Amino acid sequence: WGSGRLGSGMSYISSGDAGTLGLASFFLGVSYAGITIWSFRKLKRIAEFVTGWTTQWAFYVFIVVHLCVRTLTWGTFTWVYFTKLPTWYPYMAIILSFPETLFLATYLLLFMHWVEIYIFTHDQFIFPSRTFFHRRWRITYIVFVSLVFLSLAVFYILLASNLLGDAKEDLDNITLIEAVMNFTIPGMVVLTWLYFSWGLSGFGFSSLVEYQRLVKLNYVVLLWTIGRVG
Repeated sequence: WGSGRLGSGMSYISSGDAGTLGLASFFLGVSYAGITIWSFRKLKRIAEFVTGWTTQWAFYVFIVVHLCVRTLTWGTFTWVYFTKLPTWYPYMAIILSFPETLFLATYLLLFMHWVEIYIFTHDQFIFPSRTFFHRRWRITYIVFVSLVFLSLAVFYILLASNLLGDAKEDLDNITLIEAVMNFTIPGMVVLTWLYFSWGLSGFGFSSLVEYQRLVKLNYVVLLWTIGRVG
């Protein structure tokens, strides 16, 4: 990749590897497109039962947006492979770094929601007000995620304006931060689970329904955690 455009697409690797990457991109693009269409249908059905901008609704919307961007990413790689046309470097940087950041933001949202459910599923008195707790973590999450995406937006603007000294190095730093977060959030999940397993062990569950809800959410968080570490 150059500082301005992505040359003939894949000139920096062998023709055999380029062919493999091109075909893999095609099949991944088709797969993501199918999943995205299916997810839109699911989102439409979910909208019939969810009112307002709830945590669950934000989670589903984030996933759908992520799938859309991933479809665009693999579609772009397929286009580059078959057409051999140059591609604008800032565009490639965006479609490669943005979906991963969005996915991490979605995972963090799931983690915060799981913490709330885990705490208030137990009949405890450490956090007496669920409304206060919910409001505080949502505000903290919104501020943090907004700063992250604002920083990305500034980076993309500088990249598009050719105002960065070494754009590739800066993009590598973003990729490194994303890789670190892929292990940091799962580590937070494990440490939080250990802490709550010990700290809330003396408290019973508020109801059987809440307990069953927590068990299902535990499996969801476990699946995402394994997927991030793996």
